[in-house]
Amino acid sequence: DKAALELEKRKKIKTILKIIIIIIAIAFALYLRSISALEIAAKYGPEYALELQGNDPWIEYWVANYTYHHGILSWWTLKPTDPVAGPIIRKFWYPWGRDFTTSSYPGTPIWTAATYYLVSFTGLNIKEWIIFQPLVFAAIAMIAIYLAANEISRGNTFAALLSVFIYAVVPAASDRNIIGFVEKEGIALGFVFLFVYFYSKLAKSLKNKANERILLKYTILSALSMAIIGWFWGGFIYVFGSFILFLLIYPLFGAKDINNKFIKYNLLIVVLSLLFVALSPAILNNMGLYPFRLSIGAMLLGLLIFPILFYLLYAEHKRIGLRKPLLTPTRYFVLLVFIAIAGVVLISAGIIHIGPRYAWALGLHFVKAPPLVQSVEEHQPALQANGPIGVLTTWGTGLTWLFFASPLFMAILGAIYLLYKGEPDRVYLAIAFLGAFYAYMNATYFEATAAAFGLLVAGIFTGYLASKAIPSKEEVMLWKRGRIRVTSKSEFRTLAGILLVLVLINLGFSAAYTYDNHSRMIYSIMAGYAPVGTRNDAWYRLIDFINKNLSKDSVIITWWDYGYPISVNTHRATVADGATLNGTQISILAKILTAKNSTEAIDLMKKLKTPFNKTYIMVFDVFRFVKRENNTYLVVPVVTRIGSIVGMIDIPKSIWMIRIGGRDPGNYLYLYVAGQNDVFISPRFDDPENLPLIYKLLVDGILYLNTLDKNHTYYFAWYTGSVTELSYQYNIVRERLGIKYEVDVTSTRTLMPIERPLANDPYIKPYMVIARPFEGLSSGDTSLVEVIVLYQVVMPSK
Repeated sequence: DKAALELEKRKKIKTILKIIIIIIAIAFALYLRSISALEIAAKYGPEYALELQGNDPWIEYWVANYTYHHGILSWWTLKPTDPVAGPIIRKFWYPWGRDFTTSSYPGTPIWTAATYYLVSFTGLNIKEWIIFQPLVFAAIAMIAIYLAANEISRGNTFAALLSVFIYAVVPAASDRNIIGFVEKEGIALGFVFLFVYFYSKLAKSLKNKANERILLKYTILSALSMAIIGWFWGGFIYVFGSFILFLLIYPLFGAKDINNKFIKYNLLIVVLSLLFVALSPAILNNMGLYPFRLSIGAMLLGLLIFPILFYLLYAEHKRIGLRKPLLTPTRYFVLLVFIAIAGVVLISAGIIHIGPRYAWALGLHFVKAPPLVQSVEEHQPALQANGPIGVLTTWGTGLTWLFFASPLFMAILGAIYLLYKGEPDRVYLAIAFLGAFYAYMNATYFEATAAAFGLLVAGIFTGYLASKAIPSKEEVMLWKRGRIRVTSKSEFRTLAGILLVLVLINLGFSAAYTYDNHSRMIYSIMAGYAPVGTRNDAWYRLIDFINKNLSKDSVIITWWDYGYPISVNTHRATVADGATLNGTQISILAKILTAKNSTEAIDLMKKLKTPFNKTYIMVFDVFRFVKRENNTYLVVPVVTRIGSIVGMIDIPKSIWMIRIGGRDPGNYLYLYVAGQNDVFISPRFDDPENLPLIYKLLVDGILYLNTLDKNHTYYFAWYTGSVTELSYQYNIVRERLGIKYEVDVTSTRTLMPIERPLANDPYIKPYMVIARPFEGLSSGDTSLVEVIVLYQVVMPSK
């Protein structure tokens, strides 16, 4: 009895220790994810600590606020045709509006609205409450990853705890749930781990021949966990698709496991997950299941026939009257190769339609992606966007030379280990990670998905190394008695121990990197949406000005990136936003901003039915203001690095406006050659009369500062020279950007206040120009200044 009590006591102590370690890890993770707010509060005051980060979180907040005030079920009424919601949501994607039920997900807004009732007594408003949601769901994810790792590793405590710690510190995970960054994928990742956990429970129950009640319980919980992902995030399609892929190829790993119950309960997960996810109509719409069309959803469901065929023609061949299996694993492999080839052929022929975003993720670049898809930063391949060092750093490589002991390499080794083990849950996890990592290599958007599966696999394999490196009690006793001999097992233990130590060192430096990176972050709107990393209040002034001076039925034309923060903060209409759901409308917007004259721009605006005298165009960028004598400033576009497009915001983005608008970049941008190693790409600011509208607005706005500020004089300056055909040595610029001409710089042209290019324009008139310096970025007589130009479109008097 004493021995039993002592054993029970030790178990309780171990459990308490594990709970304490998990709590410490969660606390540390939440600290890393909220350090930016703490630093901002310390530097600028607590009133600035809580803000939304980025663009997309603004719409999550707006929908949550609407749902809170109109009732939880009101989310399903957010359609342009709804008598209550319609007039409000036509502020987005003016004049048609947006159907939120088929283009967004209910999870975050409904969760925020429902739980706000519980915390409203604290004095937090609903915006402040949604700002905290990334931290809430980060904590949920860390508990869920512990459960999943513990289950997949078959009770390896090291694996479970290391998975929690890895998820806490690695940037690929932490960057998605920073305070204020209310992004769908960061919120949903915890449910990915819950799905893995419950599916592992089901797989083990099938192996142990558990009763039907237990099998049904874990089947329902698995399907529900997968569906909840879809309530929050479109990543459900990947999790669902990776599960179909697993069912398709698992016969190659575990042919003997393919029996009646395996087929029955796995197919039930597929069916139930689609039923449960129907609460999020955007998922079924994006998959082409409702309304039905021959798309990715039909293709995935069609693939299920092949594991069923394998079951019938292999496991049940005698029952259907065959003497020998018609399908063996080898023949099945050949069949899968034919399926893959047929799928590629059908997609390339257009018989099966896959959206360009999915095609890019699959590496199917023969599916032509429109410029809009190419323009989104997250659609770029990971190595192209971040470089090899950037990818390694994102995946927890704190010291570059320790890349072989990084979570990324542990995940790759772990995937091989799980495939070798061959059990269904382990094979699924390996396939899900490898597939997501492949997609991540093609499009950085999949970073969060790859990290969710990959860091779990990395934690499991690192835990496996720990279990091999750290001796058991029995081995310690034998060692004390001198009975341990040096064997190949001992050598593996030494190798595992060294690798484990190096992984932990890497993670320590990665944690330091994450801390340093997050502590220097500043909210996007607080930085004026400029990639500068310091405070600028230009956008707050813009929002305040719009709210006070523009009528409620005004329409603001600006690039789609800024639709959310403008419409949400001012309740004025914009013509496009981050949903990017109408490529045709964004193309019209791009053509407006790159129009060669205001007459062309007006004709394009008529297609969007924007009202005269209540339509405004907003563009902005960062410039260098160089102080001269007598309160005079020379204003110059910023050259960020040699060989790049000048500017920091709208000017570099204009290359995509040009392409999306179907225009020729060679007629808009030029290669300026100021010296052998001094080249950059720019519009012809030295020829303002012939500039496209977006550039003309920036030049005119800066010169219009002379009207708004009588105490200073502002000049605009840029390089000028002879224009020639692009030299052969710069042919790569022609190939990549379509630039055809170069300007061989000979001097600088300075534009006087009276040389405003829009001074006599009949349609586009100055309304407000906001010029605000960035804090702490002045050097001598030079300051970095954000300039926001807001001009009105008017009907000319007859």
